[in-house]
Amino acid sequence: MNVQFLIGCYALICLSIITYNCYCIVMFRYRDTSREKYRESLYEQMLSGMSEGYDKGYLRKKLYKIDGLLAYDEALSDLKKENAQLYEECRKNNSEIIRELVHVYSGRNVMQQACFAYVLCSSGAVRYSASEEMFIFLMRLIRNSNIYCRENAMRSLCASGRAEFVIGALEIINDSDIYYNPKLITEDLLSFSGDRELLIDRIWQVTDRMKPEMRVALLNFIRFASGKWGDRMLEILKESSDTEEVIAAVRYFGKYPEQKAFPEVIGRLDTEQWEINAVIMSVLASYPGEETMKILKAGLCSRNWYVRNNAAESISRLDPDYDTIRDVLEGQDPYARQALRFRMEQAMKKEKGGECNG
Repeated sequence: MNVQFLIGCYALICLSIITYNCYCIVMFRYRDTSREKYRESLYEQMLSGMSEGYDKGYLRKKLYKIDGLLAYDEALSDLKKENAQLYEECRKNNSEIIRELVHVYSGRNVMQQACFAYVLCSSGAVRYSASEEMFIFLMRLIRNSNIYCRENAMRSLCASGRAEFVIGALEIINDSDIYYNPKLITEDLLSFSGDRELLIDRIWQVTDRMKPEMRVALLNFIRFASGKWGDRMLEILKESSDTEEVIAAVRYFGKYPEQKAFPEVIGRLDTEQWEINAVIMSVLASYPGEETMKILKAGLCSRNWYVRNNAAESISRLDPDYDTIRDVLEGQDPYARQALRFRMEQAMKKEKGGECNG
């Protein structure tokens, strides 16, 4: 009797699970179908709205639901592919409606708030119809532990082009105990739509208060964004004791070569820190000369593979004649010979490939 009861309970549980899965499949399909209908309807309105009058009441009603909001974002993406000019006009004309939804979505669950922050960025509302309420909402999301909230809020703040709010968000992140990947911070800042030089100037004013990992993210952003800050980077190269900061500064002078930085760059060669040595070997290709070649040849004899490989790559980029590298290719160090020959052969293959394509 007990065995039959247990079998019956097990069968009932299995049936319940199957019923629940079937219900979820039906609901997900219905939701996808519903969203697709929203998207098609909104897309058609966008195409005809500029000439025939836009039904903003219908749009406002649909955007109150998260499925309608996501359908609107998808419709915008489709419109961007078809008609870039009309896409931008729609973003401007509808930005006020999106702004009105801040108070609606600020009371929703975390994931819906994150989605709304994403749409604020993609729809251009944070740029065309920014408001104090909107920035308060985004700053609150920056403090949230959910990565989607923080990342989408940061993207929206950068899309606004307002340097003061971006700096405020960076300070909040810096003071928080929640981990934020430095690479994400760098990528977010690179999407900044305003005056980058102004943003960088504001960043220099707060870097001393930042944690080391945040400073590195900011330095990497500056390296990608502008070549006008060599003096400040040179100070970091001279004074910093943090390995990652030194690497960021060395890479800056690899991208924007300055002869006054050359002595400081090679002065950072350190037998105890192969990471710095490897980066220096990589950037020395930007400083051709006898002393550079001498240093690179010494790098070929390093015990560390990354140092040898980067030194060999830099030598191949400098394209020396055979007499210059004869002592390496005919020398006694097999690892140095192998690294240099490999990189020279790779460079030759790439050159021949380019000629064939041409």
